This record gives sequence, C-alpha cells and structure tokens, in this order.
Amino acid sequence: MRFVVLPQAFRIIIPVALSLSISLFKDTSLVSTLGVADLMYQARVLSTETYRPLEILTAAALIYFIIAFPCTIATRVLELRLARVRH
Repeated sequence: MRFVVLPQAFRIIIPVALSLSISLFKDTSLVSTLGVADLMYQARVLSTETYRPLEILTAAALIYFIIAFPCTIATRVLELRLARVRH
C-alpha cells in the first residue's frame, strides 16, 4: 500500500489540496467582516484611522494578489505535470 496506492493517491490529491488552500487564503478577506484580525481587517482599521482608504485597501489587495497569483500559477503547472504523468 505504501509503495503502490499512496503515491498514486498523493498525485491526485496534491492539486486539489493546493487549490483549496489558495481559495482558503483568498476567503480570509471575507472573515474580516466578522472581526478577525487578518490583513483586510487591519487595512480597514488603518484606513479608518488615517482617512486614506484607497491607498491602504489597494495595498492590501496587492498583497493578496502578490501571494495568491504565483501560488495559483504553481498549482496549475503542478496539475499539468501530474496530469501528464498519469496519462
């Protein structure tokens, strides 16, 4: 099982797990509406204190993009490689 089943299952599970983790990262901005101190929550607090919401919320969006976009590309490349190995 360790040498036959697990490697095959691992190849199938990795892309799905990575996609879910990226989605979870992006969804943390929604959690900020509940008051959890994440990036968007801190950006909203700071923009309220400084009266500069455009700059601060744009910077927070760029941080999300800088983190999520390369992860999405890496996941897609991994999915394509693993799909090629399976066939």
